[in-house]
Amino acid sequence: MSRRLTALMTILLVAALGFGVWQWWQARRFANALETAYHGFFNAAVQDVESAQVALSKALAAGSTADRAVLLDTVWHGMMSAGDLIARLPLGDINLAATRQFLNQVGDYAHSLARMSAAGREIDQEDWDTLADVHTELGRFTNALHDINGRFLTAGFRWSRVMNPRVDRVRRELAAGWPLPDASVVEAVATAAGTSQGRDVTPEVPGELRGFVDLEQRLQELPALEYDGPFSAHVAGRSPLGLTGPELDRDAAPDRARHFLDGAGVDPRDYRQEGRVLTVNGTIEAYQVNFRPAVGRGNVAVAVSKKGGHLVWMVNDRDVNAVRLTSDEAVAAARRYLEQKGFRNMETTYTLREGSTETVTFVYEKEGVRFYPDQVKVKVALDNGQVVGVDAFSYLMSHHDRDLPAPRITREEAARKVNPRLKVRGTRLAVIPLDSGREVLAWESDTELNGDRLLVYINAMTGEEEQILKMVKVQGGTLTM
Repeated sequence: MSRRLTALMTILLVAALGFGVWQWWQARRFANALETAYHGFFNAAVQDVESAQVALSKALAAGSTADRAVLLDTVWHGMMSAGDLIARLPLGDINLAATRQFLNQVGDYAHSLARMSAAGREIDQEDWDTLADVHTELGRFTNALHDINGRFLTAGFRWSRVMNPRVDRVRRELAAGWPLPDASVVEAVATAAGTSQGRDVTPEVPGELRGFVDLEQRLQELPALEYDGPFSAHVAGRSPLGLTGPELDRDAAPDRARHFLDGAGVDPRDYRQEGRVLTVNGTIEAYQVNFRPAVGRGNVAVAVSKKGGHLVWMVNDRDVNAVRLTSDEAVAAARRYLEQKGFRNMETTYTLREGSTETVTFVYEKEGVRFYPDQVKVKVALDNGQVVGVDAFSYLMSHHDRDLPAPRITREEAARKVNPRLKVRGTRLAVIPLDSGREVLAWESDTELNGDRLLVYINAMTGEEEQILKMVKVQGGTLTM
């Protein structure tokens, strides 16, 4: 009996040791694969930046606008790819905000010039000078990445040194379940590591990573890059144009916020304030006030701007479980709310039904011209027509009195510039936003092709085609893409 017990215990011990060795081997295998993945991300980023620098050199030397457009587009793709790869690295508390901005701006600037070249337009002297400066800085950036990579190779650097305890725990858990990390596993660990966005750069990092800190500090000292693109410094730093009136005192915020409640038969004065007034910092500084209805359920949060006490957004989280209103009735309820709250001359563009609510999108219209940047979205409960959500951020960022020029291109000329294969159903003037943050006056042609509805925008001053949007029918409404 004792021999059998001894043999059984021996077998169990060997099995336990074998399982432990297997677990250790699996964890080691996973860790090595993870190291390989992270080093691969960084090496690929270095190659992307290097290729972009070469393409930019060729673009500066290109003699034709067509060749230059292709090369500048290569720069754009390289910068975007490098930014994505660097964002995957577990860099702990190192804040790479300036690095990300540099990659985004260089890529986007190259893309804006590529579009100009593709249209056959020559780059002016100011842009040539800027492009030459960008090429110089990109060369320094490339050299800095090579220096960092050299430190990695010399020191035998392993990314596990900078992974925080949370990542180590995730890695151990993953190692027990996945023999090799696929892309989703790497992303899970990267997510756990965090990108340190919004934190201060700290010098307390491994020496091999010090190059990232030095690079970040140098990029922070570069002058702002302004151009016609969404990552331009002037776009990122633009101020709201729709805020008017005196500063709103914190003590006055609850009464002002109560003005924007929609009681749907319940007096807004019967809503009780919940908690203290919160300060919301951001592009539009605001006060957030929370309410509860005296009767029924649901919490309502309202944000009003510090300047002028304008409605920024409102959310009522009550349950909506029935549909008793038609889409037209929902639009009428949304329009009535906007008029009562001071939003004048708003016209409906699109509606989208989601469950028992309908979201109605409005834009400002004046003298027959639609101003698409001045947009407000209103969500209506379909059980009783109560407005349960408002988003006026875009409106407050863009709305102001504009002095529009007289169109140089007539309605008929704009219609003729539309692709002849499209059937034009109607044309009207509109102010549209560009990726650069600029606005242009354009002729909006509502067209059809093979059953698809397309909106084509022709610049009313130059006759150039600015945008094409596709109207997509989805369950409950229409979206533009």
